[in-house]
Amino acid sequence: LASLGPMQRSIFDYVEQNPRCTQAAIIEHLYRIEQQINGAVSRQLELGLLRIASSGRLFVNNSA
Repeated sequence: LASLGPMQRSIFDYVEQNPRCTQAAIIEHLYRIEQQINGAVSRQLELGLLRIASSGRLFVNNSA
């Protein structure tokens, strides 16, 4: 988590506080464009920090 930039940390914190949120909700909350959020979420999925349910909803990977 220490290596996350400010926007990525904001996304992680939002997902942690709002489990099963959507990327659309993150976009609305952080006032960012879709491409920025999609890229940052994808990176966190790659790092194993976040997980995505089959419904497309996000949650923190507590086993990471």
